[in-house]
Amino acid sequence: MKVEAPKNSLGPYLTRKLRDKGQDSTNISALTGIHVETLRKMRNGTTKSIPAIESWKIALFVGDPIDVYLREVYPNLNLQYTDKPLSKSIKGDTSDTGILIFSLEDFNLDILAYRTGIKRDRLYRLTKLGFEKIETYELALIEMAADKEPGELFNELFKDVELKAE
Repeated sequence: MKVEAPKNSLGPYLTRKLRDKGQDSTNISALTGIHVETLRKMRNGTTKSIPAIESWKIALFVGDPIDVYLREVYPNLNLQYTDKPLSKSIKGDTSDTGILIFSLEDFNLDILAYRTGIKRDRLYRLTKLGFEKIETYELALIEMAADKEPGELFNELFKDVELKAE
């Protein structure tokens, strides 16, 4: 079962940015390769789930760093849980010292699933799929859960993605 994408503010964000640049959806479509109708559906809220690669291209087009884009388009995006889940190794008779030691595990799919609310199966599938399949909110939540700066994983994943030449 797919989790519904959270509400975003792409419509108002793009309207403001395009107005400031004196451009419209056809300009952004030409340089990003995102179909005009797809852009319109994302702007009017018909399409809630935005592929991360498309968010990256939109941020490049408007000239905003990805962290600014993320804060403006997903102002209310939060982790499902902010605490670190206890390891499955912890049993009823585990001491406080044992609990502390077990809590030092690196992030894995179970922890990311717990903290982000993204199903573990989805996270596992993302490890096998190309980067064009991850949704913007998913990558932003993974950044939060892994204690990364906003946009850090976007910058790493999409460092070679550029706009088309005019």
